[in-house]
Amino acid sequence: MMNDDAFEIIKMAVEDRSLDERREVYSQFRKFLPKSLHESLEETIETVEIQLAGHWILRLAKRFFDFDTKTAEGRLKLYHRACGLVTVGALFAIFQYRFGWSDYFQTGVTNVDNWTRFLGDHGAATLLLLVIMGVYRQSRVCVKTEMSIFPKLFPLSPVPKNWEQLTGSGHIGAMILFYMVFYLGMAFFTNDVRIVSAGFATIYTISYFNQWLTRKNIEKLFTDPLLQPSKSDVHRDFILDRRKVAWDYLFGKPHLWKESAVIAGNVLSFIVALIGNMQSSNAMIAAAYVILIITLVGNEIVVWRWRVVRQRLLAAIDENQYVADLQRLGGRASA
Repeated sequence: MMNDDAFEIIKMAVEDRSLDERREVYSQFRKFLPKSLHESLEETIETVEIQLAGHWILRLAKRFFDFDTKTAEGRLKLYHRACGLVTVGALFAIFQYRFGWSDYFQTGVTNVDNWTRFLGDHGAATLLLLVIMGVYRQSRVCVKTEMSIFPKLFPLSPVPKNWEQLTGSGHIGAMILFYMVFYLGMAFFTNDVRIVSAGFATIYTISYFNQWLTRKNIEKLFTDPLLQPSKSDVHRDFILDRRKVAWDYLFGKPHLWKESAVIAGNVLSFIVALIGNMQSSNAMIAAAYVILIITLVGNEIVVWRWRVVRQRLLAAIDENQYVADLQRLGGRASA
């Protein structure tokens, strides 16, 4: 390879250029350098290309994973992005390993007969898998959203020191890893509705108790006199308005009854699937899939409607605070 100075000259000449532009630059170097140096030039070009590829990968990694992991929000973004990438890869593996995707589509994915055979054998399991992944993605988005809401329910000082533990981010890594493994596990076993319905009955039972504990913790914080916005706080009314919205969402909506209904739906699906397998009844197994899918989708629709109302009200409060800050500061908004 050429000496360091020559290497740096070539690297500077092609850096931040497209592949076609780099090839043109290399061609010019070959023209002007004697043939005795061509072998060294090729080695240098290869090294430059490796470094530039590395820089491209680093830039891509920075874009996808460069978050401030010292904050709960930064950790959430990092884990959310990483889980998304892992999930996509896992889904490809599941379709191939569990459903034998390539065996069905050897003559192409546009062949209608291939789709008829695949959906005939795995249609219910595939639909359930897509529902599970939709529920998983929605749960991740909701955690991010609700974590961003919590600090706005308190004055800038003091925010409860243990708020990250109360909202789950104190053990966020373990929690997110657990849920990713759980949902991917459920996706892996969609060919057996008994396993999936039993798994979701268990996870929603845990969710029931988490809802109960969260409500108790929030109630304590909202009634703690040390955490009330002072009368001199210019954002006092906005903080109290947000608390009203949060209170109505947590206590005005029948969350525990909803969780109970979801548990009941999963248990019913499990029982129907169990009987269907014992009696070798395809109709009962299909009914178990239908019950489970309706339960999961119905739950998400109900919660989505509640959250839409909550977010609309909170957005209006944020807008009102922004306008008030502009007026109070003579046209300069608060940070």
